[in-house]
Amino acid sequence: MATFDVDIGVIGGAAAGLTIAAGAAQLGARTLLIDKHSLQPG
Repeated sequence: MATFDVDIGVIGGAAAGLTIAAGAAQLGARTLLIDKHSLQPG
C-alpha cells in the first residue's frame, strides 16, 4: 500500500475539487487530488 505525506487531500476533480486543490497548492500546501478515472474501450 502506498503512503503519502500531504497537508490536504481532495476527493473529486470537479470544479470545486480543482479549485480547492489549486488554491492549496499555490499557498504551498502539499496537495493530493483523487479523482475517479474510468478506462472504457472505444
